Amino acid sequence: MANETEIQSTFWERLTDRLSNWGESVVGFLGRLFGSSNDRLVRSLGYVRLKNSAEHQVVPGSLLDQVNSLEPLMKELRDEEFEKLTAEFRRRLGVEHKPLPRKTSHLETAATCAAASTTAEPSAAFQSLIALLDERLPKYPTLDDLLPYAFAACREAAYRSKNMRHFDVQIIGGIVLHRGNIAEMATGEGKTLVATLPAYLNALECKGVHVVTVNDYLARRDCEWMSPIYNMLGVSAGFIQSHMTPEDRRKAYACDITYGTNSEFGFDYLRDNMKPARWGDPNYDPQFQQCQRHLPPHERQATGKLINFAIIDEVDNILIDEARTPLIISGPAQDDPEMYRKANRIAVQLTQLEKQAQAKLRQIGHGLDIPGHVLLQDDESGQGEEGDGASHQAKATKSTDGDGANKLQADIDLGKIQAEIAMN
Repeated sequence: MANETEIQSTFWERLTDRLSNWGESVVGFLGRLFGSSNDRLVRSLGYVRLKNSAEHQVVPGSLLDQVNSLEPLMKELRDEEFEKLTAEFRRRLGVEHKPLPRKTSHLETAATCAAASTTAEPSAAFQSLIALLDERLPKYPTLDDLLPYAFAACREAAYRSKNMRHFDVQIIGGIVLHRGNIAEMATGEGKTLVATLPAYLNALECKGVHVVTVNDYLARRDCEWMSPIYNMLGVSAGFIQSHMTPEDRRKAYACDITYGTNSEFGFDYLRDNMKPARWGDPNYDPQFQQCQRHLPPHERQATGKLINFAIIDEVDNILIDEARTPLIISGPAQDDPEMYRKANRIAVQLTQLEKQAQAKLRQIGHGLDIPGHVLLQDDESGQGEEGDGASHQAKATKSTDGDGANKLQADIDLGKIQAEIAMN
């Protein structure tokens, strides 16, 4: 009987294994035949890689092809025209552009003014780009309409300032991040550089962009590493560190792009909830205003979002592993030795009242002990106490009649002591 049962179980195990292997084979065949949803998404953006081939093809007319077609014009722009292009993007979005302050010496300022007087006329490439914008963009464009031009400008700015050019696959990653999806990239494939594309594009609205990293070191390193790209494009970038003061935090949040860790962003949000004034309230001192800036109330109601746009590095770690630990704000513990002395004095005085109550009961013939407390027969039991408690105990053992008990109660004044403890 046992052998038959073993044979049957072995048969069913083999059968289920074969069925599962067959199902996986069918799914794999269909995936290779029609492609996965991820493959179809990448192909729709214009990136096609043939089977068993290291080279890829760009679909004509696709979004990737539009970005690549603008590269020759971007290469002909002068360095100072990239910020002018950003100002043009913001003008079409209905946003005011504030030029970044440049730290230059007097000689450099004079040389810059002289050069500006000779190069005030826009280059032919810049005029061609403006003509393309007028021709192809609607009257009120969106960020998706500006995406090819912004990505092409960011790619060229990265090449000039950092000698780093975005590859086609990185352009695809930037598009995926801008659309709010997850882009999976291996270590060393340039995730930090990819983040500059959607960060710059969404910074054009001047509503703030958060780049969330896993620690303070990466937040500062990535910001300082990518800052030359942002500076050439005319957008500001800052970073949050755990030791920063509220004033420094407010300056970092005032930038177009802010790097920081998830815990710092979370704790700043919790601290801001306890402040009486919102960002920029003229009726309150800046130290009582919130550090983070949020979307206006009408935009929060329309979009349901508190902040504008965020890019999360190591998204699986931050949204799954780190999210299991709640963020709790707690003040420092108060360690006042006087509180312990008051508590000891109260305990000794209450003990003496208990003993006097037992003695009173015994005098009238009850003779009952309170459970857990042994009734002492003499008044010398309190000689082992120390400090203030010993003096109060000696005062309490002078009399065991009702007047002594009333006097001791008056001496304790529990209400006064409780009030002192509550005040401290």
